[in-house]
Amino acid sequence: MSYSIKLLLLKLTLFVLPFVLFLWLDAFLLPPARFTFRAWEALKVKTFYPTLTGPFYPNQFLEATEQGELAPYTPYAVPKRNVWITDAYGYRNLPTQGRADVLLLGDSFSAGVKLDQRELLSVVLSNQIGQPVYNMAPAPGGFTLMENFLATDRFRQSPPKLVILQRNEGFLHLMQPINPADVAHIRMVHQRAARLPRGSAMDALAIGIDRFQKRNWYHWASSKIDRAIQPRELIVHGNEVFLFGDTINKPTPEGEIDRLTRVVVSYRDTLQKRGIAFVFVPTPNKENIYYQLLPSRHKPVLLTELIERLRAAGVPVVDLQTPFDSAHAAGVRLYPRDDNHWSPQAVRIAAGQVQEVIQPLLRKQEGFPPGHRLPVKHRR
Repeated sequence: MSYSIKLLLLKLTLFVLPFVLFLWLDAFLLPPARFTFRAWEALKVKTFYPTLTGPFYPNQFLEATEQGELAPYTPYAVPKRNVWITDAYGYRNLPTQGRADVLLLGDSFSAGVKLDQRELLSVVLSNQIGQPVYNMAPAPGGFTLMENFLATDRFRQSPPKLVILQRNEGFLHLMQPINPADVAHIRMVHQRAARLPRGSAMDALAIGIDRFQKRNWYHWASSKIDRAIQPRELIVHGNEVFLFGDTINKPTPEGEIDRLTRVVVSYRDTLQKRGIAFVFVPTPNKENIYYQLLPSRHKPVLLTELIERLRAAGVPVVDLQTPFDSAHAAGVRLYPRDDNHWSPQAVRIAAGQVQEVIQPLLRKQEGFPPGHRLPVKHRR
């Protein structure tokens, strides 16, 4: 190798080395939220999956000031100090809570985007019913909620008595019947991960590799440059920032409500065969509740019609549309100005509605007569 080539390689190495070292510092030494605007990006598992089988890094305690997903670093941002705690499986639960008789499957609403640990639906509901609620939201790695639950060995061996499925209105169209092949694949992934060496050192290594691949500092720097050159276009109406705007409140395609009804009924029947009670919680979009702020002023009817259809099919379903509409009319803030997810006030309303639906089911599972008050087993 000639001297000139060696010199060129040396210069390239010296040029690249600071970036590599900074990536290493960000991955292994700096706080996980140093270059993110919310805990979701700081703790979310991206690519290194063999031992990180949950949606978030396991055994984490993170306190950070978060901004909403819709308008970070803009005049519309509303900073909020939140605590995130994850258990050994990578879900937002206390470390000691490995399972419970009541399990919450859900999307980012249940996971608690821009919510403190004490404000999660699982925690608020647990305090209301007096027993633990395990938060299994969201599904990791692109898995679906029901398949991920059915494939998880700890819940196959010791199943909950009741499963609550929460789904945001804007993503109901993604719901599909349970695919046994997907359940088998997820279970194989979990079993393969269980055979790998575990422990705090291995988890730290896996987290570091995942953080290295996420390159949060690079995305932070590039987005800062982009904001300086070209400010991000926001969907703003009535001083509220929206994710979708008018595009989400369009009429429901013909046959979609029938399809969704069949899918949810199949979920109920699948769990019922396993002796597990089922409750469905469709959650309104921000655009749904704040529709009067949008140019079209069109009020979607998907949730109202779906709830009626599911009740007719005998599926326990929680109506959040009606109480959310009433609360909004009374001036209650149900969604942060800078975020598409629900506020702590909305969570409390939702927990109250869920409690009314699940209490009779829990009494039946416990073998108590109708109207019997459930004993308090646990409070946090």
